[in-house]
Amino acid sequence: MSSPSKPENDSPEAAKANADALMSATQPAVATGLLLVLAMVLNTPRAPLWAVIASALTAIAVIPAGIYAIRKLRGVERARLFRFFLIITMAIAGVFALSTIVQLVAFDSTSAYLQCVSTALTEEGRVACERELTNSVLRQLFGN
Repeated sequence: MSSPSKPENDSPEAAKANADALMSATQPAVATGLLLVLAMVLNTPRAPLWAVIASALTAIAVIPAGIYAIRKLRGVERARLFRFFLIITMAIAGVFALSTIVQLVAFDSTSAYLQCVSTALTEEGRVACERELTNSVLRQLFGN
């Protein structure tokens, strides 16, 4: 009876090749995460319209980039954690993209609200600003 031989995957060359494959496959995953960070940085309070549009487009771009990264990770050992975080990143990007698109739809109302709140001196003034924002968004969504 012969003893089981040691698999060749334990050799230093195989370990280095596996590490190189993991590094190569994780680069798109890191780029996907950085895209999401960029989308969030672009969408700051009082951001100009172009920045909000760029933020929405960048957040939407995270989803295909994440799918590409998951495909690159297929078959790579020790990549399970990267796949998990990629799926979480794409879910966050989807929610962020939706909220940014809603922000774009109500951009004029939001800008007017921020201007109103910055000049309101009393609590009643702030409440009036909120009421005007609500009415303005409802008019935009449902018409008169």
